Amino acid sequence: MNNVFSIRTIVILAVGICLLAALYVFQRVNYALILFTAIGITDANENLIFILNKTIRLVTNDVVCMIMIFSVFKEKAYRQLITVVFLVEVALVLPIYLLLKLTIEGTSEISTPLLSFIHRLVVNPTLMILTGIALAYQKFVYHPTQKT
Repeated sequence: MNNVFSIRTIVILAVGICLLAALYVFQRVNYALILFTAIGITDANENLIFILNKTIRLVTNDVVCMIMIFSVFKEKAYRQLITVVFLVEVALVLPIYLLLKLTIEGTSEISTPLLSFIHRLVVNPTLMILTGIALAYQKFVYHPTQKT
């Protein structure tokens, strides 16, 4: 049986989809407030809470997606690419989004059309999903004879 469709891979993908769904369902949970309460901080800045919540969601969504993608794609080059995409998202896209969001709109959950697309990349695992689709296209459509 092909490694891509092994039972282990299917289980990892199913668990990953369930985790992403749970993260979506519980998107309104204030993770930063829970964290601050646990460590005894009672007077956290509203901007800091917003930054931590968005960062926690981004990292959690992306780590789940990375594990799912790593389970399908065993090639070192693909894993390196997805890691670079994650690092660029965390180091470049997230800070730009947070700066623009907090400067233009504040901590409201509603985004203007200007930031709506960046918001989708940061809060949802959109970039990772698109990268996974691109890798699948590259591997299975563009190079269908390539071994896993």
